[in-house]
Amino acid sequence: MVNQILLLFSFIIFFSTLMIILAINPIHSIYWLVFIFLLASISLIILGFNFIGLMLIIIYVGAITILFLFVIMMLDILDIRHVTNISHVIFIILMVINIIIINYSNIFKNFYFNIDIKVDPIFWEVHNFSHLELLGLSIYNEYYFCFLILSIILLIGLMSAIILTLDINLKSKKQALYNQHQRNNSWI
Repeated sequence: MVNQILLLFSFIIFFSTLMIILAINPIHSIYWLVFIFLLASISLIILGFNFIGLMLIIIYVGAITILFLFVIMMLDILDIRHVTNISHVIFIILMVINIIIINYSNIFKNFYFNIDIKVDPIFWEVHNFSHLELLGLSIYNEYYFCFLILSIILLIGLMSAIILTLDINLKSKKQALYNQHQRNNSWI
């Protein structure tokens, strides 16, 4: 029963990712993103990773999504609709959809999730790691390169949010020092 619920959640997450890409209004995309985070955290809680599921809700839904909403509210949505055209990125969207379908086809082959996990019982008796310790060991030992790339992507996202708030146009107050010095001084 748990496997079917997780499979249902994965299909809903897949549909929600498509809705993020296809939504015209960016605020609707953020709503779909929040929905994905909630479903992913519920899936983690069902699997027994309670702390990680709750942290996903607190960190992503509580902080990062609010940051996205503030950035999107600062953008002029009407100008974005006139500039962006989905026909330019339709090939990339189709390629991503094909990759996702290929990954989901592997799930259909193993529908009942009959995966034999080979565990050495002596290892578990001696160490007896918790879920968080195993996650930390796998992230920092086996997937350290992906973790570094993810941190660079988050840094780029942070810098782009700051750059979006800058207003560099002709209406900003600037001083032309050369022109000011060339003026005729009336007080002399």
